[in-house]
Amino acid sequence: MIHLLKYFKTLSLRPENAKEIRALILELAIRGRLTEEWRRENPDVEPASVLLERIREEKARLVKEKVIKKERSIPEIANDLSKIPSTWDHCQLIEICSYIQRGKSPKYAEVSPVPVISQKCVQWYGFELDRARFITEESLEKYADERFLQVDDLLWNSTGDGTVGRTILFPETDYEKVVADSHVTVVRPFKELISPNYLWLFTAAPSTQINVLGKVSGSTKQTELGTGTVKALAFPLPPLPEQKAIVATVNRLLAEVDELEQQTTRFQALRQDYVTASLRALTGEDSSGAWAALRPYFQAFFDQQNGVDRLREAVLELAVQGKLTARWREENPEVEPASVLLERIKEEKERLVREKVIRKDKKLPEVDLEEVPFAVPDSWEWCRMGNLAKKLGAGSTPLGGKTAYSQTGIKFFRSQNIYNWGLKMDGIVFITPEIHRKMKNTHVRPKDILLNITGGSIGRSTLISDDFDTANVSQHVAIVRMIELECRQYIHKLVTSNYFQSIIMDVQVGVSREGLSMGKLKLFKVPLPPLSEQRAIVKIVDELMALCDQLQERIEHREDVGADFLRASVRELLVATENKEA
Repeated sequence: MIHLLKYFKTLSLRPENAKEIRALILELAIRGRLTEEWRRENPDVEPASVLLERIREEKARLVKEKVIKKERSIPEIANDLSKIPSTWDHCQLIEICSYIQRGKSPKYAEVSPVPVISQKCVQWYGFELDRARFITEESLEKYADERFLQVDDLLWNSTGDGTVGRTILFPETDYEKVVADSHVTVVRPFKELISPNYLWLFTAAPSTQINVLGKVSGSTKQTELGTGTVKALAFPLPPLPEQKAIVATVNRLLAEVDELEQQTTRFQALRQDYVTASLRALTGEDSSGAWAALRPYFQAFFDQQNGVDRLREAVLELAVQGKLTARWREENPEVEPASVLLERIKEEKERLVREKVIRKDKKLPEVDLEEVPFAVPDSWEWCRMGNLAKKLGAGSTPLGGKTAYSQTGIKFFRSQNIYNWGLKMDGIVFITPEIHRKMKNTHVRPKDILLNITGGSIGRSTLISDDFDTANVSQHVAIVRMIELECRQYIHKLVTSNYFQSIIMDVQVGVSREGLSMGKLKLFKVPLPPLSEQRAIVKIVDELMALCDQLQERIEHREDVGADFLRASVRELLVATENKEA
């Protein structure tokens, strides 16, 4: 036997596991796995075979007295008694019930003393009588007494995609009479001999639900569970005292899961507040102190995907503000300032213009210190993206559009190929070398930055590797080529930061606001560190992103292990071939 109960607290650390754990408890219950100790303590309990015979005798008596109708014979089911304890028995659901019948659809009235239960009233989370409609007195006259619902009748939704299969026990109400409509099957067990709550556990267990949903018929708009299918279901029958013990055990375990789920939800809310406050502190004045305080708790507090995503964002935000390299600057006070780097880039750009390698652009406006979004270290400079690039232009579409694509040739990158982590080569298309030569202004070179400038993927960017050969790009992708190529890695990280992405979203052009013009991109304000500090920033960011990758792998592994464990546990129960009594 598998001992799963000791894993409940571990599995419940993630509230989304609660549903699977509850399902597993129900499956364990109807397989007799929750009451093994109870059976050891109660070895002399009358076996279920005696109980089943007593039910059959009672049913025969009621048929003879014409209290209930005699059922037509139903094909025998294949009973695998190795899957249940030896004191249990197998039967068909109809054998332990005095009544299984679909309701009927009456004429409805605005108000009457008799409500009609529909599938909307039967929810997994509870019974909703206020969603019921009412029956006309004329229709009510045609109802036999057996059709009026009794307390603890099982109501089983029998139609509707997404609603079929839901079950609930009919509770006490303030109404003297209640009926069900044709979308609900009423299952009435011999309640003195069968625990209605155990019957509900059986109907809600995963194996029963899978079995039922596999037998529904009709279109996707009107799936239907036939009454004959319900009657013929194989039912694992424990002795009556064990049925009650199973129900008590399940209720206790489900209450524990509920409490664990609530505790975990409260804990996660507190942790989320802490994470939010910590990340806010990181971008504040005392970021070094906040960073030192948060770093030891990475694994504890960033164990959810959204937390890791926010940590990545915070790392990039700190990087482009110079807060990741505060200590580095203290240790390197004599570094050449960014103003010298910027002057050198300016001179190189003027040389390229003189030699007609690039065209002369209009002079870009200086960055007014009153318009900068945040303060940067004294050794940094604010400049425009156009100041740093010798090429900043969108790609183009080859003549003929998609008909120009070929099976082999020169790679042609579209927006779906551009991701922050690199190029996605799935679905890559090609153009011929001849077309590539004609599109000479949009050749991709090693160390270029490619930036998506239209559509839902706007803002995604890729840094082309140093050993890349060549490619071309569509009009949805811009090429950003640095004058000082060593700036490319820092600039790529800047482009992926929330600061830069928010600017992209703010300055899109057109009615649909789904395009970024090159004129706007040239004006983007860039916080430029000294070149040596750029190297330090890139190194630190890469290390922290590697840590984020590890945290993400832990999350994915935990999710996979938890899901695999639950699936394997249910699978073991469903395919068990022998009963292992202690």
